[in-house]
Amino acid sequence: MARDYFSREYQTWLDRIDLRLEKGWSWEQIYLWGKQSEEDLVKFLSAQDEIDHIFTLDEWREFISIKKEHEENSKPIEDVILSVKPGEDDLDAPSRPTSSWIRYKKYLDGKIPGVSIEQLEKSSIKVLNMLYNGSGDEYKTIHGLVMGNVQSGKTANMEGLMSMAADWEWNVFIVLSGTIENLRQQTRNRFMRDLKNGDLTWDSIDNPSINDYSTDYLDLTSRKRYVIVCLKNSVRLAKLLNWLNHDKNKKRQMKVVLIDDESDQASINTANIAEKKEATKINKLIKAIVNGHSFKNNDKNNIDESVVYPYKAMNYIAYTATPYGNFLNENGDDSLYPADFIHVLPTSDIYFGPTQIFGDVVNGTTDGMPIINEITANNGVLDNEEETDVSIIQKMCDEWNTSQNVITEIPKSMQKAIAWFYICIAIQRYHKYTKPVSMLVHHSMKTEYHTSTAVGIKHWLANISIDSFLELVREVYDEQTKKMSLHDFKIACPNYGKMSGIKIDEDVNDYPPLDRLYQYIIEIKSEGVRHITMNQNEEFVFEKGIHLCVDNCEYNTIISSDDEDKIPHVRLVYPTDNDKLDFAPAFLVIGGQTLSRGLTIEGLVCTYFSRDVSQADTLMQMGRWFGYRRGYELLPRIWMTEMNEKKFEQLAALDEQLRTDIIERYLDKNLSPKDYGPVVYTCPLAVKLKITANMKMQGAEAVEADFAGAHIQTTNFDNIEEVLQTNIDVADSFIDSLGEDNHILNDGHESEYRVWENISFETIKNDFFMKSKYELTSMDSFESFCQWFEKKNFDFDNWTVILNGKKRTDNQWHGVGKVTRTRLTSGLRRNDASKINIGVLSDPNVWVCDLTNDYLDNLSDDERKLLVSTGRDYYAQKRELKKRIRQQQGKQNVPRLVIYCIDKNSTPSNAVNRAPLNTKVDVIGVELIIPGQRRANPSAMTIK
Repeated sequence: MARDYFSREYQTWLDRIDLRLEKGWSWEQIYLWGKQSEEDLVKFLSAQDEIDHIFTLDEWREFISIKKEHEENSKPIEDVILSVKPGEDDLDAPSRPTSSWIRYKKYLDGKIPGVSIEQLEKSSIKVLNMLYNGSGDEYKTIHGLVMGNVQSGKTANMEGLMSMAADWEWNVFIVLSGTIENLRQQTRNRFMRDLKNGDLTWDSIDNPSINDYSTDYLDLTSRKRYVIVCLKNSVRLAKLLNWLNHDKNKKRQMKVVLIDDESDQASINTANIAEKKEATKINKLIKAIVNGHSFKNNDKNNIDESVVYPYKAMNYIAYTATPYGNFLNENGDDSLYPADFIHVLPTSDIYFGPTQIFGDVVNGTTDGMPIINEITANNGVLDNEEETDVSIIQKMCDEWNTSQNVITEIPKSMQKAIAWFYICIAIQRYHKYTKPVSMLVHHSMKTEYHTSTAVGIKHWLANISIDSFLELVREVYDEQTKKMSLHDFKIACPNYGKMSGIKIDEDVNDYPPLDRLYQYIIEIKSEGVRHITMNQNEEFVFEKGIHLCVDNCEYNTIISSDDEDKIPHVRLVYPTDNDKLDFAPAFLVIGGQTLSRGLTIEGLVCTYFSRDVSQADTLMQMGRWFGYRRGYELLPRIWMTEMNEKKFEQLAALDEQLRTDIIERYLDKNLSPKDYGPVVYTCPLAVKLKITANMKMQGAEAVEADFAGAHIQTTNFDNIEEVLQTNIDVADSFIDSLGEDNHILNDGHESEYRVWENISFETIKNDFFMKSKYELTSMDSFESFCQWFEKKNFDFDNWTVILNGKKRTDNQWHGVGKVTRTRLTSGLRRNDASKINIGVLSDPNVWVCDLTNDYLDNLSDDERKLLVSTGRDYYAQKRELKKRIRQQQGKQNVPRLVIYCIDKNSTPSNAVNRAPLNTKVDVIGVELIIPGQRRANPSAMTIK
């Protein structure tokens, strides 16, 4: 069994190591603990009776190795915050045993991995030090933003920050929580459950109004801390504003942390700013609360912005996974724009997010996971009358809602998804798992369609025989277990759980043989499909069959297929710890908007997502399959249309580009969001996906692409022989025209290069760029690059041209061996598709091939290790180190063109989402590495 070396059991040792790192000990010194030999170390370790854990030598090696790797991973994360300046105080996590933070930290122990708790602590300290505590002479309001991931544990980070801030004497915590009352109540209950009383007492003020105002509230010397979870509703917000201003003297004692959960929803001003329209009600009220304003003459439609009734301190922090609207909306001094800081939460190594599932095309860290299945659709072809899965569902919904009792057979893809759901329930019950197992069906936001979909599914399950169902189960089990085996999972997610003490071979459950699952599947099928019921004590009752839940904003009734009775609608409710079930309860959930934010679908193993969505932020939030899947890592599957998969792939790239840009650009602590707006990229027109609603990005500045500092690779190719042959002919002629190369270099590994230096841009433009046929990126062309470069030409030296290849083999092109690159086939990509996507082209060592051999002489061991590191967390530091090395060698202003000849017969070696290249001719790939850094801009930007 793997050990969680960041759990409380090892905390004393972790603290000791941190203390020695602060004193400047090297890892070699830490490993030997100052002893002369391993023999002395073993004697020392065996004598540590007063410590919680005594290590064997092998355990100690593993412990130190994991702790070291974690520290190296954490270094760049520490810099992922942008601020005007550090906070007024050097605050740290409280250490007294009765502190709110320590009690919360102990509460988390065992619920999440120790490494995640440590990450949470570091992130909370970072944000804590950006807050204003009211100690300055000048009154001010802090505006910040924390960017997390969908279903990544943002609430736990909020609670971590709140508990620390409470210990440091912030006394009022306001949480703006969505637009749905039952979710607000869930959030409030969670806060009051998780935040533990110690030497502080937590008190919830529910729906505050001046009618229940107490003078006991808000004394700076009090040990009470107040939590107000308020709905984003104009009536509720108006009551809160009145309550805050009821006693101006008490207000001056409020040190407020206001957390705007899902801040891109409802909070943003969508009124026409250019026409100076009055701000939307919710936005106006939130700004009034943050800026210290009040109603004029108690008129709830008239906020007096000319007078400020100050708090002791006010800190507004927006939390969201999709901050596009936050960045691209208004950014004035009185707006909610995060002008003071932006913080990116680190991602746990057991989290499955957009890049883990759909691939990382920005940094090339993963190809994604093979868990996508197809829902057929016409993909916008208006004259396509062929029946598809989507058209069958739509017909079923329309016929049910126009002529009762008409049930169309559900599509085969939905039948297979349901069969996989039954298989997963059986697997979890086989493993004695007692937590919920869920399936989500999301086809439409129309509530009447939810009912008809539920009836259609219930009708199909009631009428399919057990023999036919088991035949379908066998087919689906074979398909899906071949789709992703445990071996495939290890290849797709090689670092899964590495820092959290998880060993894939030991701790990830493999699929049981199908014959051991039949008894569970037959039992589930015989128990039937029911709705959650309540007993006479008004307690929810959970049974062994399928609980069919329709979750939307209306309380409709679900009409049975034979119209004999009406069953009261019961929305999704999961068991609590008090229910003490001895089996895994199953929930088939159908819904729309209510399932798009805030609500976690527990144990989600199967998603059927056939809805068409046109906005990036809305679509990302609908990815309920993102999150933690501990205990059922191999089971999650998604059914979606090909177009939706393309959209999510673009979303993964958009999200990664934004995070990389924030990390990379804000290492310089002199920059702030006031000085430099985050860059939000648009999506290609073919994907039909806009960033957010038009009125949410009224403050965006559309700018031409800025290629300074760009690293561009051609990864998408038209699989058209004529086009590919043209690129070969152009590259052939261009390389011949360059004459003798300056030198041929071998990097000591598998690569070899020919290098030509001091090549003019005009030569490259006229003889190569303008004659080739490429999709340079999803947004730009060689033509747009050339237009930009000619304007900036004076900033750069002449070019270096590099031909990248393998060490000399029989399969050569212009003196170097052809490289191998294969097709990325994750999800629904076809091997014979007209478009080829190779994922990543670049050789990671190509940046050194024009440097002299002494470029490593002045590097430390840590810098050498950094150069071979991978992953986004290292990206910014690595980039800065390369930049410094090239500057030392006088190459800082030299742009590079790298050409690759990809062997048409390339085949994958050991990859899950890869297939042979399978082209009729070789493929020429191009990489551009441009020096410089993007310009700063005082407003939020979107690149088109």
